[in-house]
Amino acid sequence: MGILSEICKQENVQITRAATDDLYEICEGKVNGGCAVRRNGQNFIVLDANLKGYEKMLVLAHETAHHIFGHLDKDEITEQMEDEARLFSVVYTALYMFAESGVNA
Repeated sequence: MGILSEICKQENVQITRAATDDLYEICEGKVNGGCAVRRNGQNFIVLDANLKGYEKMLVLAHETAHHIFGHLDKDEITEQMEDEARLFSVVYTALYMFAESGVNA
């Protein structure tokens, strides 16, 4: 997840974790393992503290996509924006898993 952390650092996005019960309030009811939020001009990605491994990577990649694609600059997140974030996160995670497997194409 080093690349995602580096992207967040460059984009001035802080990554934090929260208990599952706290996510609903932090993410204003829109939560599926985490969320991308902006509070007082600061960008955050809040991840469910229970996420592990590739699930954590998938959610982090999805929420990072919302930041790098500028979705938080809009009035609301549309289904198209969600699709963009989903696609980014699935491709990123699949490429990471493939590279990690050591298989030569």
